[in-house]
Amino acid sequence: MDTDDYKRGLQRWHDKTATNLEELSAWTEAEGLPWLWNEFAGIIGQDRAKPLQAHHAVRQGLRTTPADFEKMPYEKTFYHAHVSMLNAEARKYIKAAATFQRMPSPYTDTRLETLHEGLHTILDHGIILFEQASHCLLELPGTYGG
Repeated sequence: MDTDDYKRGLQRWHDKTATNLEELSAWTEAEGLPWLWNEFAGIIGQDRAKPLQAHHAVRQGLRTTPADFEKMPYEKTFYHAHVSMLNAEARKYIKAAATFQRMPSPYTDTRLETLHEGLHTILDHGIILFEQASHCLLELPGTYGG
């Protein structure tokens, strides 16, 4: 899969239906997240990358000082943290989507829209994060690939 395939995968399930939510969740787990991890591993020059523990991801991903805002986008740990947090959030939505069909509610339409839109947004941010990491870590002079 390449970036265009990933984007096409997201577009396939753009409409907010229960079937699309179920299929988007399955695609996210089977193809979407593994592709993001494989691409990230390639950017940082590793064969594999796996999620950081939550407390490490938060610590590595926070930018609190003006100096952090300048230097952190050029550090692989910053992106590792954000891919880890994206992974964790996507998995929460996948888990919630799995229970969606089993839990009838007067708010079914709202729940469907919220779950679908949330998962779709997280995955959209995945491609933005991937593109930013590619640019900052591979293309700029003085960084990993430049």
